[in-house]
Amino acid sequence: MIRIGLLGAGTMTVVHNKVWQEASLAITAVWSPSRRRQRLAEHQPPYRQRGFGALCHHANILNICTPMSSHQAYTVCAAEAGLHMVGERPTGKRTSS
Repeated sequence: MIRIGLLGAGTMTVVHNKVWQEASLAITAVWSPSRRRQRLAEHQPPYRQRGFGALCHHANILNICTPMSSHQAYTVCAAEAGLHMVGERPTGKRTSS
């Protein structure tokens, strides 16, 4: 079963959520590193998680929708957890990263 976790709870998360739903794929978890954005996620389906680790536990594909400065760290953590990743921006600023 494909289980998609959305990392972030801003505008792009809402857009990506709609795209996944149009593709008939279920979002199983949402988490944001921003407390303010996390509160917004409480009002969005499906399941708000308490932390990044919990998000990774409930997903096998991670859709990164956070500011670019955080992409590299989340990409590395997700890869170490064995997740596939989807993102629109580079995961780092240099090819060495």
